[in-house]
Amino acid sequence: MKPEESAEILRSAARGQLDPDAAAQRLKALRSRDPKEAAEWEEELRLSALLAGLGDAPLRPDFTARVMAAARSRRPARAAAAPILRFPALSPSVLRRVAAAAAVALLLVAGIHWRRHAERERLARSIEAVAPLIAAAPDIDLLQDFEAIYALPEGPLPDLEPLTEARQ
Repeated sequence: MKPEESAEILRSAARGQLDPDAAAQRLKALRSRDPKEAAEWEEELRLSALLAGLGDAPLRPDFTARVMAAARSRRPARAAAAPILRFPALSPSVLRRVAAAAAVALLLVAGIHWRRHAERERLARSIEAVAPLIAAAPDIDLLQDFEAIYALPEGPLPDLEPLTEARQ
């Protein structure tokens, strides 16, 4: 018999998990192979029988009260102020990561908002800059003549009065 098997059988006998017939058969097999292991088995079986005969030790009447008092005294001070719902997945390290991710998300949203606001400001300024040019542009009726538009010189717009006189 291998030493591991022997140790496992001894452990099960010590726990009282072997029935007497199986223990006797194993003991017979061991006596024929190894007398030293057989002696250990006999000793183990005698000790198991003695322990089984002892029975349970009586408990003191105040045992439960003493255990509860000890448990209350060892409870951390923060446990009294603990939240009603506890989520084991929300450990302090997880909460720190969630807070960091929330801060990054907040900064990202604020950055996007600031950029859109800046783009709107630039658009408003460019519209304000173009507005006087639009006011100085010729009337739509004048622009219907392509040849007149094509004849306009490049650069600043000419004075509109000669154009209106030429058209009439």
